[in-house]
Amino acid sequence: MTDPQLGSDVLLDDDGADLRTSAADDLLPITGADVVRQDLAEALRTPLGSLPWDPGAGSTLVQMLSGVTAAPGAVEGELRRVALRDPRIDAASIAIQPPPAIDQPWRMSFTVLGSTDTIDLSFDPQSLANV
Repeated sequence: MTDPQLGSDVLLDDDGADLRTSAADDLLPITGADVVRQDLAEALRTPLGSLPWDPGAGSTLVQMLSGVTAAPGAVEGELRRVALRDPRIDAASIAIQPPPAIDQPWRMSFTVLGSTDTIDLSFDPQSLANV
């Protein structure tokens, strides 16, 4: 059953660049906790300040991870800041794991309010969000 408070959207491909369609070329829907996961990944991919209707939306994560070095505290802070903008995410559940090596992904997990299911995301310099 779909939770209307979590919203619904169209399913995007893994890098957020294209809409996913069925074999009949119908747009595929996404609902529930999956839409929260996709929305957070999109917020992290979107450059901060690039949306004129919401200048506080987006993230500096792309720039941080594409640089030579990214201070772990700054990356963790940015992940947490963006996640906390979404009122559907349980702030107390956010867990962030830095990579064991520079070429390894950052990992983030959280739960959606009213759920016990953990949602996992990973982020690395090559493909910002593998969701």
